[in-house]
Amino acid sequence: MKEVTETPAKVREFIWEHWKSQTQGTVKFEAYSKEGERTVAEYRVKYAENERCKLIAKTDSELRGRGKFSTEKFSKYDEFVAEFVERVKIPRDYSSKRKSISKEANQSAKFYWIQLKEAAGKVLSEL
Repeated sequence: MKEVTETPAKVREFIWEHWKSQTQGTVKFEAYSKEGERTVAEYRVKYAENERCKLIAKTDSELRGRGKFSTEKFSKYDEFVAEFVERVKIPRDYSSKRKSISKEANQSAKFYWIQLKEAAGKVLSEL
């Protein structure tokens, strides 16, 4: 397993390169929100002969209550399987429609997001 602590762009690059080449690999990433909440994410590209490539995503977050004086802390764990990985241009604002980037395009991960999608094409997550 490769641990990446530099930037989310390095995680996107790792995922895309493994997905595109259909090679197995796992990357783990730790991030903190501006409120200081910690999330550890693990992304595993899984490939087997005669099967479609899949990405297994796991996130484990330590969250705080949202009230002004709240001291409550709790954990949130999530896991899902993506059947498709797609690169999209980073939008100007979050509500903008995403524009796909071709598989052949050579572009730095600093300038795209990754969409993780279910088999029907619904976006499960973006990073």
